[in-house]
Amino acid sequence: MLEHDAMQKKLWGKHLKLIDMKNPDASESGIAAAARLLEIFLDSLVAHASDSHSFLLAQHYGGGLTDDESTLRNALLQLAEMPATGGGSSAAPVIRRMLRELGWEGTAAETQEIPS
Repeated sequence: MLEHDAMQKKLWGKHLKLIDMKNPDASESGIAAAARLLEIFLDSLVAHASDSHSFLLAQHYGGGLTDDESTLRNALLQLAEMPATGGGSSAAPVIRRMLRELGWEGTAAETQEIPS
């Protein structure tokens, strides 16, 4: 909730603990600050609720990676370019599935490495 709402508390109070997002810091007050705090909370909730790593090889996410993630991304993209990954090995389908789960689409644009 952005602000305390007595009606919502009465309606849901037996089932949920309702928390308003008003910031106790007087320097940031109002609905806009509460909305921003709620947005940060929800982003954090989503990030911690999923174990997906599909961002790692996603073409447009490279700028958001840590140095370690960039190094891993580059190594995986090199793996994707190996001839055996294309189908010459019985492990190729497993490797391609793993790469797709990490965000690889198998296109030339996807294989651009990120400078370490």
